[in-house]
Amino acid sequence: CGSRFWADLMAIQDHCCLLPGAVVVADNVLKPGAPLFLWQLFNGAGSADFEVRVVSVEEFAMPGVEDWLAVAKLRCKTADGNVRSPVFDELQGVPEQAWELEWAARCLRERAASPG
Repeated sequence: CGSRFWADLMAIQDHCCLLPGAVVVADNVLKPGAPLFLWQLFNGAGSADFEVRVVSVEEFAMPGVEDWLAVAKLRCKTADGNVRSPVFDELQGVPEQAWELEWAARCLRERAASPG
């Protein structure tokens, strides 16, 4: 779920489960969205440790509907070439707009998962 992508990635990193060069792929980062995850990877705590790109894809079973995949490759090298573990701070510097988008995405996910 998009609201958990960043927390899940931090948990994986805390347990040293990714090696340099590992690729993490997250689906549905446009719809319903994962704004906090994308912000952290492009501008926040993960931006120094991951090479990231967003890939536009057609939503499964919905012809003509765009969604995005986030593809992030773990760098984890210092200037001298030594491998290091990334240090993440989930909340530091996240702008208010990213939190507002995260809230809107969470509401969309809840509405999509509810009956009716």
